[in-house]
Amino acid sequence: MSKHLVVRITNAATSMDICVVHLRRPIGNDGIEKQKNQCRALLKWAMRHLSGDPKANLVILGDFNEGKPVGSDSQALEAIFQAKPPMMDALGTLSGKITTHTDGKAYDRILVSYAIIKGLNRLKLERVAIQPHRHGKGEDRRLYTDHFPVTVTIRLEP
Repeated sequence: MSKHLVVRITNAATSMDICVVHLRRPIGNDGIEKQKNQCRALLKWAMRHLSGDPKANLVILGDFNEGKPVGSDSQALEAIFQAKPPMMDALGTLSGKITTHTDGKAYDRILVSYAIIKGLNRLKLERVAIQPHRHGKGEDRRLYTDHFPVTVTIRLEP
């Protein structure tokens, strides 16, 4: 992984490990395979945590450059969902066509561990939101971003 940042957030009750990524675009002769290899590396990162603590609070977020729709079996992200217990795409909790980019695709994702989905280790996924905007095309692209902000709210359970 060439573009990533790993952060651990802790408090008196629990902790959460976050990996922020910007994966390569699947272009060129071996672009798809290189992107899948990056997803396999993220699977290894997740499994390092989950094998020691199946209730680990993990988040992998960022620009995955994933051109396939949320929930598609053919997306490169599918490798990450093979973690045991599974990592899950928070955008999968939304309904309808999901877009995080002005071109109508969902490049940006927030993946969370099963523990966060179920609230098994003091943190629980509460809300997922995408904030579309009208900028990001033509000249606006130079002043703004063509990505829509994606946010999750994770609640600290009592």
